[in-house]
This record gives sequence, structure tokens and C-alpha cells, in this order.
Amino acid sequence: MYLDINSSILDFETSLNTMGFLDLKQERILSIEKPGEGNMNVVLRIRTNTRSFIVKQSRPFVQKYQDITAPIERIDVEFQFYKAVTNKVIAPHIPKILAYNAENYLLAYSRRFR
Repeated sequence: MYLDINSSILDFETSLNTMGFLDLKQERILSIEKPGEGNMNVVLRIRTNTRSFIVKQSRPFVQKYQDITAPIERIDVEFQFYKAVTNKVIAPHIPKILAYNAENYLLAYSRRFR
């Protein structure tokens, strides 16, 4: 399922709950917003009653120029990169991966604070 800024909160809650990332018994999405323009992927900030995080989802095209094809699996490469470079020195400078769903090409992360 592709999610974007026009998707309903219910669609996001259902998708994130299905991934096991959102517990609908305790957490509800309050807002969905664009944190800025994504060039390659759809990038959205999700605010819930308990936290805020970023959801990034790739498509088989460049988000900014949708007539240009791109490998949809690129989000997996990004996920693998973050897993490979995580250590005490780098960790404060890269996103903290919260969830990854290869089937839907979706990565959820939060910013780390020192």
C-alpha cells in the first residue's frame, strides 16, 4: 500500500499497526505533515499522542519527477546502510531506525538527540 500526504490517518494507523509498529490500543496519530520536499521518496512526519517520527516510502519512480523511473528497492539499500554504519561514534549523527517493512518499501525512523 502506498501512503502519501493525501492518505487518511486511518490508512496510516492501519498500515503501521499491521507492521506491528503502532499499538492502536495506546497510540493514535494526531497529524501527518511534510517535513520538507522529498526528491526520491515520499517523506512524512507522523505525530501521535506519544511521539513523533518520520515515515519514508519509495516508489518505482522519483517522487519529485514521477516520469523518471527508479529502483523501488532503494529504501532497502538505505535501511541496510543505516544498519551497517551504526556504532557509538556515528549513532548521534544518523536517524534511529524504528521500523522497516520491505513488503511496502517503508522505513520509519526518528532523529537522535545528543
